[in-house]
Amino acid sequence: MENFEYDVFISYSRKDTDVAERIVRAFDAKGITYFIDRQGIGGGMEFPALLAKAIRSSRVFLFLASKNSYESKFTQNEIVYAFNKKDKNNIIPYIIDGSTLPEELEFTFAAINWRNLKEHPIETVLIDDILQKTGRKSIASPMEEQRSPTTPIQQPTQQTVHKDAGSKSWFPSSLSFTSKHLAWSIFVGAVILFVLVLCLTTSFVQENENVLSALSFIAVFTTFVFVLVGYIRPASVCLSNRKEVSKFYLPAFILTFFAIGVIGTRCRNYNEIDDHADVDSIAAQIPLEGEEADQPIIDENAPIVSFVVNGVSFKMIRVEGGTFTMGATPEQGDDVYGNEKPAHEVTLSSFLLGETEVTQALWKAVMHNNPSAFKGDNLPVEQVSWNDCKAFINKLNITLGVTFRLPTEAEWEYAARGGNKSLGNKFSGSNNLNDVAWFEDNSHNVSHPVKSMDPNELGIYDMSGNVWEWCLDEMHNYSANAQTNPLYSSEGSLRVFRGGSWRNSSGRCRVSYRFNSTPDDCINSVGFRLAMQL
Repeated sequence: MENFEYDVFISYSRKDTDVAERIVRAFDAKGITYFIDRQGIGGGMEFPALLAKAIRSSRVFLFLASKNSYESKFTQNEIVYAFNKKDKNNIIPYIIDGSTLPEELEFTFAAINWRNLKEHPIETVLIDDILQKTGRKSIASPMEEQRSPTTPIQQPTQQTVHKDAGSKSWFPSSLSFTSKHLAWSIFVGAVILFVLVLCLTTSFVQENENVLSALSFIAVFTTFVFVLVGYIRPASVCLSNRKEVSKFYLPAFILTFFAIGVIGTRCRNYNEIDDHADVDSIAAQIPLEGEEADQPIIDENAPIVSFVVNGVSFKMIRVEGGTFTMGATPEQGDDVYGNEKPAHEVTLSSFLLGETEVTQALWKAVMHNNPSAFKGDNLPVEQVSWNDCKAFINKLNITLGVTFRLPTEAEWEYAARGGNKSLGNKFSGSNNLNDVAWFEDNSHNVSHPVKSMDPNELGIYDMSGNVWEWCLDEMHNYSANAQTNPLYSSEGSLRVFRGGSWRNSSGRCRVSYRFNSTPDDCINSVGFRLAMQL
């Protein structure tokens, strides 16, 4: 029996590092071993030989297909070698950007089942695929196993009948399905959905956000389940007994599409109601003649400026402008990454930066919801995308009449280093990460209340660890040229976040470490803090 050193060889373009790292995190969580070339193994004859050995020593060859990887000579060579040396059943092409295959690759992979990130999530279908191909026990639930693209669905026959003595089963088991039970399950599912939609229109539900959200989720989930199970999977059973089933299908279809229409209308109306409510609440804050305006007066010379929104207060720290060296400076050590180079000189104007990451209390005061995975008013808000942060800031600015924004990447690093008070620490505020940050060694895999660790030289908390923090810039390569107030804000596909989090190693909590993701990505270890230009 052949021995394998790795479960998976990951073939990818370095430009797709963000997706590759998501897959690696999922593999780590399931104990799947893998080979991935993160930093470039080196040049010379040893490099191809090492890759070839790694491909042969891996059970599964995983190709992350994208426009970037199609253009990479390395991935092309890896694909050719894998096809020559490995069983085709153990090659998994995984499209990560919705791109179309080049003709030569479409021909190469013609006999192989493709996966794609949108329809086959990393944490479920892809992981289950890997576990099955490596001979491990599947993590999929019984229903997921039935729906898995790699497992052919067994069609029931007319002789397969599910019976309990003296009782009827309205909802079928996985393979026992009569036409009559099928029809009734569809009809009952449609009726349940219809009742849920009616509930969505009641005044009680409209006035209670949590109830509205729960019922909307149940309605959408019910639609998905009975359409999937009732309409798609057992179609061949229905054809064997059209007369019996047809009288149920017509009302089921009518109720289904009516319900979906009402849900769509209800969601649109809810957004409109929410927008109108915001306008009304803002209008209510405009003072009448003779009343004093409740707008903040900003003293640009004050070291700390306080704000209050809907009863929740927060502080902004003045960061005096100056010049610093950004990127892979000597104290960052030998584990710096290529995207931290070259170190370069940056000059910044003075600005305000949040004393803490935006808390869940502040988010709820502005947005009236809480998307966070870990709940607590004094915990940093997380599971918010870059786009979500923009929406929050726009609403906050309208409410307070000010101009908050996300910090630029240069502002973030300057403040994390301690500004013009910097002591040259590797992390924000200390060379001992345990003093200033919640990270993988001390967090117990959860986020923690803000200001529960020591601040940095400027009195700013949690710039290393706890949660990553979105920056305004798109991901870009550094230049060696000196710059003044740099901002890379074109409509790029990736946005920068900084600082590391509760789930990361110390190396990712360094003040110069950079990471990125798409603007719509929501992760339970990513939040943000506010900035304001003076």
